[in-house]
Amino acid sequence: MNSQKQIDGIGRQGRRMQLSGAMAQSANLDARSSHLNYAYISIAFLLVYGDIVKRILPGQLAQAALYGVAAVILLDLLLKGVPRRSGVWSASGRFTGWLLIFIASLYLLQFLTSFSAPLLIAAINTIYICTPLAYAYVILRFHPEFDMGRLGAFVAVLMVPQHIVGGIQYFVSGEFMVSMDYTESGGVIERDLFELGSFFRYPALFVTSDRYSTMSLIQVYLALFILFVGRMPGMLYTLLIGASIGAGCFGLFVSGARSRIVLVAVTFASTVFVALRPARREGRGRITRAVITILGVFFLVLVVASSFLDMDSIASSSLFKFFALSVERSDFAERFWEGIDHSLPPDDVTWFGKGLGMGVNPKFEPDGRPGEFAIMAMWIESGLFWTPLMLIGFLGVIWQLTEATIRTFVSGDAKAHFLYLMLLLIWIWALLAGLQAGFDLSMGIAQCIALGCVMNGAYEMRSPRNPRLGFGRVS
Repeated sequence: MNSQKQIDGIGRQGRRMQLSGAMAQSANLDARSSHLNYAYISIAFLLVYGDIVKRILPGQLAQAALYGVAAVILLDLLLKGVPRRSGVWSASGRFTGWLLIFIASLYLLQFLTSFSAPLLIAAINTIYICTPLAYAYVILRFHPEFDMGRLGAFVAVLMVPQHIVGGIQYFVSGEFMVSMDYTESGGVIERDLFELGSFFRYPALFVTSDRYSTMSLIQVYLALFILFVGRMPGMLYTLLIGASIGAGCFGLFVSGARSRIVLVAVTFASTVFVALRPARREGRGRITRAVITILGVFFLVLVVASSFLDMDSIASSSLFKFFALSVERSDFAERFWEGIDHSLPPDDVTWFGKGLGMGVNPKFEPDGRPGEFAIMAMWIESGLFWTPLMLIGFLGVIWQLTEATIRTFVSGDAKAHFLYLMLLLIWIWALLAGLQAGFDLSMGIAQCIALGCVMNGAYEMRSPRNPRLGFGRVS
């Protein structure tokens, strides 16, 4: 009996020491994260307002300035980071890190060994892809304390003027603060509404409506990151997060971004389904509050919309009709299979391709950005030798995200399921629709930082009894 009591006492003492060590480690991460406020602010300004530089400087000079700023921030993060020991780095994080190095190395090797493409075009293409990948690796390897919640808070505040301008453009005057300096249309895109005519996608302060929709999607993701992973918020804080989610959804509809709206809708639906399934009780209060927040935001949007517009006018709106006709015509499935069809090697594919940046549509001049339909562009640019290797790298990351998404679905971990699933859909969308969709400056840096955060095991090291609840396992 005494020996059993001694064993129980040793076990309780061991658990207390383990909990104390985990909480101390979590507090250390929080303390280190507070010293990165400069990085959160710098990255938020770069993501939200970087595109405005294109209204001031010529195209390539503006791109050089933006990626120069991104490189300075990245270098500062690298110099002030602390390399992680293998014992505190998750197996999935280590493998993802090697995949990122593998992909970046392939682009660098092609740039150094292929002379068929103009040097500037190949350099722009390499920087375009490698910069976001470098952010993901630096977060993975050097900054387990990086707090996406704080970054999301800064982005939400900086997006307020953007949404105000977007609302004025949509409801009052489509010409409000639209600049023609960068594009002849001022960035406003006229979208074909099939046989019913067309409707406009507004850009707010951004150069194009695609960038406005990208930042709105990022805002939604970061707001839910705060809700799922940050400290357990009070009711007022939860309402503010809900307002940020609603503002991001508003931006998606003003910009008329069909693909991005579908990404968010699918992720929301899957997350709510996982949250409502019978599962373990751990974190159930947070998940319930998150689901209530998501549903409450949609209800509030409907109430506000019905105050200004009757339901008939909502149902007859251009974007609603566009979605309805897209579903009726199976346009989403057609677009998906179109991406699959364009993933096969073309008849005129060569061993080493035409060079990086040369896989764009023949109607356009190459400018260094990746071409539409990423895999087809890879075959054209990189040929039979490099493309299979590149696909191994990209599909490896997709597999890591797929495995994590399935694991969280089965376990009922709704918050982690949302964070993984959104990134998974972005990477699949980028491969099928074009790497430009997932790796342009704003989307690329934001989603790769998120990839580093969810795969680096930083939240996994936090005790389940700590208010900052994590997910996954450490190897």
